[in-house]
Amino acid sequence: MRQKLAVKSSAIGLGAKLLAMVLSIISTRLFVHYLGIEIRGLSGVLSNILSLLKLAEMGIGTAIIYALYQPIVDKKIEEIKSLMCFYKKAYRGIGILVLGIGCIVSFFLKFFVEDTTYSWVYIYIIFFFQLFESVSTYMLGAYKRNLLYADQKQYISTLIDALANTIFVILRMVVIVFTRSYLLYLLLQLLQTVISNIVIGSVVDHKYPYLQDKDVTPYDKMPELLGNVKNVIAGRIGGVVYNSTDNIIISKTAGVVAVGYMTNYFMVRNLIKTITSAVTEPIRPMIGNYIREYRDIKKSYQLFLSYTFVRYCMANVVVVGVVVLINPFIELWLGKGYTLSIWIPILLALDMYIDLVHSPTWEYINVLGLFKNDRNMSYIGAAINLIVSIILSIHMGVQGVLLGTVIAQMYYWIARTYVIYKEYFKIGVMHYMVINLVYATVTVLDIGIVMCIYQYVLQEVSITRFLLMCFVSVSVSIVSICILWGRTEEFKMIISILGKIRRYKENNKM
Repeated sequence: MRQKLAVKSSAIGLGAKLLAMVLSIISTRLFVHYLGIEIRGLSGVLSNILSLLKLAEMGIGTAIIYALYQPIVDKKIEEIKSLMCFYKKAYRGIGILVLGIGCIVSFFLKFFVEDTTYSWVYIYIIFFFQLFESVSTYMLGAYKRNLLYADQKQYISTLIDALANTIFVILRMVVIVFTRSYLLYLLLQLLQTVISNIVIGSVVDHKYPYLQDKDVTPYDKMPELLGNVKNVIAGRIGGVVYNSTDNIIISKTAGVVAVGYMTNYFMVRNLIKTITSAVTEPIRPMIGNYIREYRDIKKSYQLFLSYTFVRYCMANVVVVGVVVLINPFIELWLGKGYTLSIWIPILLALDMYIDLVHSPTWEYINVLGLFKNDRNMSYIGAAINLIVSIILSIHMGVQGVLLGTVIAQMYYWIARTYVIYKEYFKIGVMHYMVINLVYATVTVLDIGIVMCIYQYVLQEVSITRFLLMCFVSVSVSIVSICILWGRTEEFKMIISILGKIRRYKENNKM
């Protein structure tokens, strides 16, 4: 049953993300054409500043999802009610805190935003629009999404988000073309967030009617929960620094317009990450429920290796494509004037590869509740990311910022692997290191093969040749994976998952 839910969520999530990707590509093309690259860069900087306020969430969501796994498996309704009641109060408090901190941060915007032609009144209006959108997420029942997630029913929120996104992206495109008003664009973005959260909250209340009960006992494991929150916040710091500082540093060292150019590349990276997460995200609660239900470390280790292989296969396909094709894609999408040095795709691809392949270690830390072990390494990783990126940006510009992120990612990979193998599997890491060395070597060879073909096919960029190279890139990755690992248990697992997705789609058509 759990596997079926994971497959269902993956299939629906992937379809929704692909639709969102297409709409985002079209809307961004219109955005750059009608509103300009500077406002895109300004929006990117302000969004990164507000993302830093996510630290106010303090990892409560992650800790509560972890706490929900066992009562969901055991069907302990009263414990679920207690957790969700606490979660509701915590999120409302966080919303007020984020609003207050955001107002204070607004006094320091001039420190972060460099070389802009827009008036500061206009910039402040944009900032507060985005701040209110962030606050509304905490105040309007977004916490209920995590109950769906822990119960492996996140396909419900995915469908609602997909419908709302489709409607509002179309409305925003109309606004861009006919009014060229970025403020109206932001207003529609705020309305989308508010409506999505209200609808999802109503659906959750209907699906879990006991959440409306007034008679709720206080959560009796509060010290353990708060201890996990304290440890999770370190991981949150690392994640927020990783996701929310690049544009700020680029703005300080190269200006807002440079952020605008990089935002296009970051958007492509984030779209790809969104698609891959739509496939893999439903697997985490399945792992959490599996570990608690069966408690077999040997089988769990095999699941870890299989999941790592699944992640590697996606990483190979993605990284080969990003290195070779992201610049031609930017040229077709926005124009040749928006492309940057080949080192930008290479560094982005390195970051994405490490993120995809090492994520199982982070997800195991989450589902096992090893937050305390992850705490110190997260502080160190965040410091490495921030300090190295700033230092390298002075000497290397934008490439230095990205290289600093890659170095921090490598540290996280090594440190989290050590934690999982020492604290849970209790075996040496040599086997895992050898496997990943082979994975990386094959990926580099695949990139070399596709680059050689690229020299002949894409001498001039056109849609036909670009699509042909997409086919070549994916084909080279798939062929190399099939030849080298086609008979392994990990490969058979992928075929099994694909078969279940196909059968699920066929059953839905009937």
